Amino acid sequence: MRFILVAFVSLFVLSACTTTTPPTNTDLTINDFSESSLFSGTDTNGLGIGFVTWGDFGAGAAIALDLDNGTLKINETTGGWGVGFTNAFTSSSQDVWQSQDWSAYTGIRFKLKGSNSGGSIRMDLFDNRSTGSQVDDAERFFYNINDSSSDWQDVEIPFRSFARRTDWQPSGAPDDGLGLTEVYGYAFDFAGIAGNQTFYLDDIKLYK
Repeated sequence: MRFILVAFVSLFVLSACTTTTPPTNTDLTINDFSESSLFSGTDTNGLGIGFVTWGDFGAGAAIALDLDNGTLKINETTGGWGVGFTNAFTSSSQDVWQSQDWSAYTGIRFKLKGSNSGGSIRMDLFDNRSTGSQVDDAERFFYNINDSSSDWQDVEIPFRSFARRTDWQPSGAPDDGLGLTEVYGYAFDFAGIAGNQTFYLDDIKLYK
């Protein structure tokens, strides 16, 4: 009887120790930069889609985007009113500026290797556009990221921390809050960074 009891207890302990709950991953990957090249083009209305760079180039601003061992390398020089890039989401045919529904998620996270410049990087979200729009009138929401390290860092931003931009909105932009059901892209603006710096981005994901 004692042998049977000991065997039963041993079996119970072994079962309790080896039974685990399978891990779940509810993150949605937006960019992991594993592709061989970055797409940049225009939609049927002539609007830039894919990875689009912009800046006050006449005032000395410059920016270059490159894929570097599965990361996005950003070499930029700030000048004038600023410099940065946009990832305007596109269809599989790569000829339509297409939105994504992010409403089921709580925030966005990514890996950032900074330059420890002491400045700030602004991240913009492009929310919904006016019905039937053929221009860029997506409503802009922003969050400022401090560039306080030259190491890789995990950045996590709840959507509730984004605020509507009051310094500029495109003509005709809606003013109805960050709905997240029609997100047309994101941008990084380096106007708050002095001089020439290099940054790296990786694993841009949404989390619940």
